[in-house]
Amino acid sequence: MLDKEWPIKDWFEKKQYKIKRNNNDYKVTIKQRKLFWSRLLVENNSVYILSKDKMLNKSTMDCMQAGFIPNSKNVVSFIINDVKREIELPYSKKVLEKKQS
Repeated sequence: MLDKEWPIKDWFEKKQYKIKRNNNDYKVTIKQRKLFWSRLLVENNSVYILSKDKMLNKSTMDCMQAGFIPNSKNVVSFIINDVKREIELPYSKKVLEKKQS
């Protein structure tokens, strides 16, 4: 929508996909977010969730943010329960299955 006005110049990359509909094949080119930015957003989301659930303590030192996990067993339990619920967080079962196919 913003196209040239988008504030981050290397946010998107063009990808070609083949779409099959009925007996027809279509080639489409779309712009999608680059993997680098996806990883950044996933990490920010994970930090938010762990902080919100009080599993991660954050602090800022010399303009750099650092995190500390006081009880790693709680985080491991959270991840295992998340995989069981199959919620699409960066380490969930659904996401891992999509990457393998």
